[in-house]
Amino acid sequence: MLFSQKFYAACRRCMTKGAVMVTQRGVPIFQADELTEAVAHFRALFGDGYCYVAAIPTYVGGHLAMGWATDNVKLRHASVKTIARRYERAGRFATRYWTPEVHVAAFALPRFIAEKVAKAAERRSGAGGRLSGPSRSRRRS
Repeated sequence: MLFSQKFYAACRRCMTKGAVMVTQRGVPIFQADELTEAVAHFRALFGDGYCYVAAIPTYVGGHLAMGWATDNVKLRHASVKTIARRYERAGRFATRYWTPEVHVAAFALPRFIAEKVAKAAERRSGAGGRLSGPSRSRRRS
């Protein structure tokens, strides 16, 4: 239930306009199918379904993927300059890892992860109806 399209649809109903849902998606090199399936569910329900990555030293496999789902399709494409301005407005608190540059770079996926995310679009459109949900045109009307 927790990783089902039904669950993500319930989350979507609770979200305000422009909100982002972030989920832990695991280690892509070991859990590629789970990543692809989750992103396909996100894309069936939201205007933008994707993932970003971070290095988590306690996870074997290099990258940890975080699922990203929102109807604000511009949000993922914010520039370093925009993120830096937001950081300044938030008080420029101390961080040991995060910077505006790391934030933007987190969405630049290594090829093997980008291919899994791209495969989500194929699963949604060519899975013989396995994944269902509102189409983008119906959702935005």
